Amino acid sequence: MTFPRARVAAIGVIAMCAGAAARAQSEKIALGILPPRPGSVHYEMTQDMSLEASPDGQGDVQLPATKMTVNTTMRLTQEAGAPDADGHVQVKLTYDDVKVSATLNGKPAPSGEHPLAGKALVATYSSEGRLLNMTGPEGADAMVQAVRQVIEQMTGQWSRLRLAVGETQTIPMSLALPIPIPGAAGLRMTGDSTFKLTGVDVEDGNRIASCDSVFQVALSQSIDAPAAGTAAGLTVDMKMSGSGQTRIDLDRRVIKVNEGTVTIDGGLVFARDASTTARMIVRGTMKMLFSELR
Repeated sequence: MTFPRARVAAIGVIAMCAGAAARAQSEKIALGILPPRPGSVHYEMTQDMSLEASPDGQGDVQLPATKMTVNTTMRLTQEAGAPDADGHVQVKLTYDDVKVSATLNGKPAPSGEHPLAGKALVATYSSEGRLLNMTGPEGADAMVQAVRQVIEQMTGQWSRLRLAVGETQTIPMSLALPIPIPGAAGLRMTGDSTFKLTGVDVEDGNRIASCDSVFQVALSQSIDAPAAGTAAGLTVDMKMSGSGQTRIDLDRRVIKVNEGTVTIDGGLVFARDASTTARMIVRGTMKMLFSELR
């Protein structure tokens, strides 16, 4: 009995893929995704945030409780060029569509037009994936800086990761305080992230790495007046922790899916004068999903 040639060829392809996956299970895998390969990739990102601030009952002045929710949906296009003579890669990230809705104490709150909606950022990366430069549209400097900080954090994390399946690695983490607090601009939460490579599969001929991650960061700092916008200053005591799962196309250098949940827990002490304070408890959650559209 003989096998048809097509069946033999199919068995050969399956064997090759199985062999590639088996080799990937034992070897150390570099998980860096920058700079990306030349070409275009489309993404969708959703983020749901809920944040509540309430008096702790111990301050001299009881401020009213406040609850805020913000829901954001974005569609983006990433266009990467070929490396230049120095190995630098220019990447254009266009915010094709941005929708934001918000509530304050259960009532719709104006969110305004997102400053990057319909506009683009242009970034330049070194051959090692380091962010060299980023420019954006006029009038969006604050948003460009926020995006740059996120990318620098991401590139700093993922570029260090080199794991075999089942291995974990913990690396330092630094995160700009994500809550708009008077006088808190420039404050950073510090801690660490732990990543685990849970598996490597082959899909459409490409190696797909699956990772689990957890992180925790904290900040405890006092801000002197008048920077805090109060008569006697502000004390921030904040913690954030979270977990997530990521699937990376190693050969295309594309994040296929990244999803996670973040918990915020902390407190604020507003000093109205040398002897009068208002204390607030701050708690919240963020759920995020970032995925490739194909």
